[in-house]
Amino acid sequence: MKEESKTYRGKLKKIALTTLNFEPIEILTIFDVPINTKRGGHAHFNCVQAINVVQGSINLYLEYATGEKVKRKVTEDDLPVEIPLLCWAEQTYLEVDTIVQVFCSKAYDELDYIRSKKLYHQLLNNNNNLP
Repeated sequence: MKEESKTYRGKLKKIALTTLNFEPIEILTIFDVPINTKRGGHAHFNCVQAINVVQGSINLYLEYATGEKVKRKVTEDDLPVEIPLLCWAEQTYLEVDTIVQVFCSKAYDELDYIRSKKLYHQLLNNNNNLP
């Protein structure tokens, strides 16, 4: 659930963490990203994430392990978007001063990342190699 209010003192956006399908262990904050910069470009074996736009907007591209592909604009008015295991995710930053938070089910572990899209597709096509 998201609650938002705007007064002369600024905006307030509340996200009840209990609405996520996982318990966040870390929260990453991404900011000072130039317009049209692409970030992400990876999937995770063991970490579920939810991406929340605090300010500004991004284009979010998700490619699920099922093969479904989704591209959508996400703004500060949207609820967090959950990114399940083995989902390829990319973000393009659309505005100056965009701020994004990423809620993570696991602490950072480089071995959890799939950073090659070619390898990602190979793993999905031969799911015997998946952990």
